[in-house]
Amino acid sequence: MVLNPHTDHFQVLVILYDVTYLRQVEQMQLDFVGNVSHELKTPVTAISGFAETCCRAQKTTPMHSNSS
Repeated sequence: MVLNPHTDHFQVLVILYDVTYLRQVEQMQLDFVGNVSHELKTPVTAISGFAETCCRAQKTTPMHSNSS
């Protein structure tokens, strides 16, 4: 606030910025990162589960001997 020397009134300058668009862009970035992370984890989880199942099956399946 500044006191105007010619009057007894204070002068105030208010500057407002509309940051709505910036907030929307930030939210879109967060959503994108979350979606990409989820989409990358999903196939990795499926592959990991399949590999684990194969390893368990290999351990529990008796070995076949070639006694011909």
